[in-house]
Amino acid sequence: MRGKKQGLTFFLMALFIVGFLPITSQVSAADVEGGVNVGPVVEETIFNAISHTEVTTDLGNWDITMTLNNDAFNNNTTFDLITQVCNNEGVCSPSEFATITSEDNRIFASSVTAIENHAFVNWRVKATYPNDNGTTEMFPSSGFYKTWSDCWLNDGEWGGDGCKDSDNDGVHDGIDECPSSDNPTPSDMDKSSEVDSTGCFVEAAESGIDSELAVEFLGVMFIIAGFIIGVRKVRNSKQEQMLFAQTQPVMPVQQQSVPMPQASSRERQLEHQSRQAQIEAQRLRQQLANQAQITQQLQSEAAQKQMSDAALAQKQHELAVAQQEKEELEAKLAEAEKNTPIVQNITYNIQDSAISGDITNKITRNDLE
Repeated sequence: MRGKKQGLTFFLMALFIVGFLPITSQVSAADVEGGVNVGPVVEETIFNAISHTEVTTDLGNWDITMTLNNDAFNNNTTFDLITQVCNNEGVCSPSEFATITSEDNRIFASSVTAIENHAFVNWRVKATYPNDNGTTEMFPSSGFYKTWSDCWLNDGEWGGDGCKDSDNDGVHDGIDECPSSDNPTPSDMDKSSEVDSTGCFVEAAESGIDSELAVEFLGVMFIIAGFIIGVRKVRNSKQEQMLFAQTQPVMPVQQQSVPMPQASSRERQLEHQSRQAQIEAQRLRQQLANQAQITQQLQSEAAQKQMSDAALAQKQHELAVAQQEKEELEAKLAEAEKNTPIVQNITYNIQDSAISGDITNKITRNDLE
C-alpha cells in the first residue's frame, strides 16, 4: 500500500513538472556565422585556383571552376565534387556527386541548381591518388564548405539582400505568416494596424497569443489541481488509518502462555500432499538410478558383443586362410600321386634276411609282368 502511494505521488509530481515545460521548442545549432561563406585555403588542396558563385539565389545555378595544381596533374590525381542544398527550415537534401566536365583534364567545371527558400549550398571534394595505391583524401577533412544564399535563416536570425516582401509590411516572405496584410504608409500607421515579427497585425497576433496562453494556463491549472487532489487523498488515507488505529480497543496482555493454533484441515491436506510428493520424488530417483545401472550394463554388453564380432571376423579370416592352404596342399598331393605308383595289399612276412631277398626278387618279377 505504501509503495502504491509513493508511486502516485511521484507520478503527480512528474505531471506537475512536465506542465511547466514548453510544448514545442525549436533549436538552431549554428557553428558558422550566417552569410559568411566558408571556403578552402587553396594552397592546402590539390588545386591552384578555385572560383565559384559567391551568393546563390532560389532556383539559380551555383557554378564552380577548379584547376589542378602541377603535382596533382602530374600524379594523375582525380577527384569528385560532393554537393548538398539546405533550406531555411533546416532540411538538407541528400549529398550527391555533382557532374564535372573538363576539356584538358586540368581545369574542371560544375554547376548545381538551388532549391526554393534555400539557405546555403554545401560542397566538398574527395581526391583520389592513383600513384599512392588509390588512397583518398577529403577537403575539408570533415564537414562542408559553404556558400550562403541571398536570403538565409541562421540561428534564428534572417539575412541576405534577396529576401522578398510581397505585401510591403516589413516582414519578408520567408517568415511572413500573413502575406496579405498590407500596411499603410508609415505616416498613417497607428498601433492598431502594426504587424509583428510574423507579418500579422498586432491585434490578431495578440488574440492568438492570448488564446495560446489561456490554453497553456488551463493545462497548468488542471495539473496543479490534480496534484493537490492526489496529495489530499494521500493525507486523508493516512488520517483514516491513524483514526482507525486509535479507535481500536486495547486488549489486555495475558501473562499465560498462548497455545499454538491447531492446523486446519487444509494445512494438514497440504502437508500430506507434500509428504506424498517427497515419497514419489524418492521413488522416481530410485527408478532413475536403476535405469542408469541397466543402461550401463547394456553398454557393457554391447561393447563385449562388438569385441566378439571382431574376434569372430578374425577367426573366419584364419579359417579362410587355412582352407586355402588345405586346398593348396591337396593340389600338391594330387600332383605327387600322379608321379608316384601306389602299392597296396602287400603282405610283408619277413622271417630272416634270406626271405627278405626272396621277397625282393618276387616284387621285381611282378613289376616286370
